Amino acid sequence: GQTITITSVAGRYRAVGDTNETGTATGSLTLQVTGAFKHGYALSITDGAITLGNTTYTVTGGSAKLGPYGRHMVGQGAGDNGAQFLFHGRGVGDLNGNEYAILRVDFSNGSAEYLAQFLVTASIA
Repeated sequence: GQTITITSVAGRYRAVGDTNETGTATGSLTLQVTGAFKHGYALSITDGAITLGNTTYTVTGGSAKLGPYGRHMVGQGAGDNGAQFLFHGRGVGDLNGNEYAILRVDFSNGSAEYLAQFLVTASIA
């Protein structure tokens, strides 16, 4: 199957329940296409990292589904030290020949929960 690499161009996060805890965020995900269907694709997360402020979490696995034309993606994943996350991506269009999307992540590392939003690009190999 094909490999999709999602890389953040810009990102921000905030802590749930603490409006004072905010900051910059970066992230990347590598997904493998595991199934092709009439109305979308099944994906497996094979690698990645999410950085919230100064803390980086390694992504250890997960799964997602990508809708037709690659415009919508939803999924869930896991990171090191028991971290878990849900995510939703939505294509926003072409700018100067590059396709961009918004990726929203709900991230929990046990006692704390964070909401992050990224502007991302994707490459397919």
